[in-house]
Order: sequence, then C-alpha cells, then structure tokens
Amino acid sequence: MEILRRRPIYVRDWERYLDIRFRLQNPYADFLIGAARLGLEGPLWPS
Repeated sequence: MEILRRRPIYVRDWERYLDIRFRLQNPYADFLIGAARLGLEGPLWPS
C-alpha cells in the first residue's frame, strides 16, 4: 500500500483493474461506472 501513496499512477491502474473485474461480475457495471465517471451524486449502489 505504501507504493500506492508514493506513486499515484498505480492507483489509476488498480482502478482500471477493479473496473474490469466489476464488469465481469456485475451486469450493471457499465451503468454504475459510467454514472460515477459523469459525476452523478447519490446512492448508485442499493443499501
């Protein structure tokens, strides 16, 4: 985790990896990720 703090570029790579994993597991992934990237606020994940 320390390397993530010193090299922020890895954070983007990790987020991209999580996005891919999420897309494979969740049919709503494209909508949720797209909405989040558009900056929409609110509970995208049901509680």
